Amino acid sequence: MIVSLNWTQLRSWDGSQNRAFEELCCQLAHAEIFPAGSLFTRKGTPDAGVECFWSLPSGEETGWQAKFFSSLDKTQWKQIDE
Repeated sequence: MIVSLNWTQLRSWDGSQNRAFEELCCQLAHAEIFPAGSLFTRKGTPDAGVECFWSLPSGEETGWQAKFFSSLDKTQWKQIDE
């Protein structure tokens, strides 16, 4: 089955499509499987570019940054690269 998504129709959350997308990404990140003893942290706003992260028992961290754009041009690609 092929699923087609129109992200411009994403329902707002907390008054914003951007926040809705960030929340979705955080929920997906939280569902990831990490070693026992790992700790999931949701940053909230302002998030300084990292929406959430997992801290592993080894001291390593894996973080997620979400960006919601209704279109992609040079300006958005520059933000992604940075």
